[in-house]
Amino acid sequence: YIGSHTALQLLAAGAEVLLADNFANSAPAVEDRLRSVSRASQQQLRVLRLDLRDKDKVMRLFKEEKIDAVIHYAALKSVGESVQMPLMYYENNVGGTCNLLQAMEASGVKTLVFSSSATVYAAKPKMQINEKDPLGPSNPYGHSKAFIEQILKDVHAADSSWRVSILRYFNPVGAHPSGLLGEAPQQPNNLLPV
Repeated sequence: YIGSHTALQLLAAGAEVLLADNFANSAPAVEDRLRSVSRASQQQLRVLRLDLRDKDKVMRLFKEEKIDAVIHYAALKSVGESVQMPLMYYENNVGGTCNLLQAMEASGVKTLVFSSSATVYAAKPKMQINEKDPLGPSNPYGHSKAFIEQILKDVHAADSSWRVSILRYFNPVGAHPSGLLGEAPQQPNNLLPV
């Protein structure tokens, strides 16, 4: 959902986009929809089925492709499901990210935008949250995002040539004006399901 909208903006800016997705939270049809909306050529937009937990395939991707930067949205994202299946969330979100970072490091790609979540913040009596507020996730999904943030800080501390941005947001909603791109959840998980 967020990845397809980002891809659309990158294509509009003239970038070549390579989407790697295991389609756990999306469908392969997103490629056709992106092409329809953006009029992207085969060279401008490529979509690969790839699970970040498959370290060999991730390493091979970075060896075979010229990748300048990574925008990392890949994650399981249901708070409720994460409480029921925490190991699956840690393996997918944290393990997959570690594989990605190792492949990036091995190929010299050190620019990353990471999609975190506002679930990393501690619960507060007031509604307003400041990005400097203390962390204190209350579920495995939030913990997985907080762990990854710490891993990224450690990677940058060990090698300051890494350029890392971390985005923490709540539940984005909405669809592209064409109606072809938007969230397609299996079941409602958000305050404002779409």
